[in-house]
Amino acid sequence: MYYALKHPTGQKAYDYWLIKQAFLARKFYLGTYYLPSKKMYTPVFKRLGDADPEAFVEVTPLEVRRGYKMICIEGCGQCCERNSGAVIMKTEAEAMGIEIRNKPSEEVKLVDGTTETIYRLDTRKGGQCVFYNLRKKVCSLGKKKPTLCLISYCGAFAERNGKKFVKVSGKFLSNGRVEMVFEEVSKREWEEIVKMVRSGVNVWRAVAEILRRRNIGNK
Repeated sequence: MYYALKHPTGQKAYDYWLIKQAFLARKFYLGTYYLPSKKMYTPVFKRLGDADPEAFVEVTPLEVRRGYKMICIEGCGQCCERNSGAVIMKTEAEAMGIEIRNKPSEEVKLVDGTTETIYRLDTRKGGQCVFYNLRKKVCSLGKKKPTLCLISYCGAFAERNGKKFVKVSGKFLSNGRVEMVFEEVSKREWEEIVKMVRSGVNVWRAVAEILRRRNIGNK
């Protein structure tokens, strides 16, 4: 059995508690998936470790295999470069040996009664993360990146059974779930997407351009 993190609600006390539980289970992180069977877009973990089971939903290995695993294009960095929304909890920064100096912070009382100090990292121009290496287009923290950044993806690109996919639509449902639709792309189309994104084209524009070319070719 695997474990999918429950969806955030928009309430800080609950949402930061979810991130805290993801941090406690991060060494068992399998990937962030869209699970069609449960209509969830969520991080999935092999085990929970010290995390609270109440923060997760059980999912079967079959559900994960049939899901879409989110992937990043190396050399993209768009999530970190603009409007990153990057934050880190004091407890995870201390646990991973990340030094935080003079960053805006707030104290948040979580639903479990504990209080966490949350540091904002999106303080560079345009909301760029302070740990983003713009020249190399990578996170300077490497594998120690904040848990929120580890589990967050733009959702544009995915893989399943060795094949590449792009998201063509998505909507939130009334019960808090999400419905996402992916289409497979060919090796040539994927190479074109990678080239565009690495040259600075917005990921969604790259997807739209590939689909536009496909539609023209089908006429």
